[in-house]
Parts: sequence; C-alpha cells; structure tokens
Amino acid sequence: MILERVRNQFIRLLCCRMYGVYPFYPLSYPTLFMIGVQIAYFAIIGTQMFMIVLSIFLFYGIYKENVAFLVPWVVGCMTFMALEAMAMVYSNILRDHVNKQFDAMCKAEITFLIPRILLNCLCIWCVLRLYHLLRAGVTWKGAAPIEL
Repeated sequence: MILERVRNQFIRLLCCRMYGVYPFYPLSYPTLFMIGVQIAYFAIIGTQMFMIVLSIFLFYGIYKENVAFLVPWVVGCMTFMALEAMAMVYSNILRDHVNKQFDAMCKAEITFLIPRILLNCLCIWCVLRLYHLLRAGVTWKGAAPIEL
C-alpha cells in the first residue's frame, strides 16, 4: 500500500516535470490546452496590431518615396505572416485535440487564412517592385518649377 502511494506520487511528479501536466491530470487536461489556444490567439492579435503600425510606415514611405520605410514592412509582413500561420495551426491542433474533431471554427480560420496569405504575397511583390523602382531613381513627384 505504501509502495503504491509512493509510486503514484513519483508518477505524478514525473508527468508534471516531463509533460507539464499537473497531478490532477484528468481534470486539468483540457484547461492546459485551452491556455495554449489563448496564447496563440494573443500572438495572432499582436501580429495584426504590429502590422497596422508597419502599414503606417509603408504609407509614409510611399508618400515620401523613401525606400527606408518600405523595407521594415516587407520584413515584418513575411515574419508575421509566418508567425500567424504557425499560431493558427497550433491553436487549431490544440483545440481539435480537445474536441476530438475538426470543428467549423477551424475550417473558417483556415478558409480566411489562405486567401490572406496569397493577398499578402501579392502585396509583398508589389512593394518590392516599388522598392526597386525607387532605388532605380523613378519618381512620381512633379518636376521642380523652372525660374527664368
């Protein structure tokens, strides 16, 4: 009896250390996964907020025709697009593991993610073309007035 209790305590401690699962394994199992889903959603929201800031820099760079403001948008867009895709896949896997099936929320998130990724790739291509045109010296500003 005592050996069995010691063995159970050791197994609980080992599971907690190795897998991050607390001793109340059956009760806390879905809760641990849902915390991971919430963290993934916060990561997605954070990437979207930072992309808003980078888009303001992009608009300013286009307005001033300054390539230094275009580069952070391109790098940030590629980085955050990958982070958002990873966070969405991670949250869907965790949520679907708890639910034991792919639910409608998963299908809706993926349905909106794929066109957004394609649209972001198109936007990156357009901004890179603008970047190369500005580096080549093309300008859209009006000619300077000539004084006689």
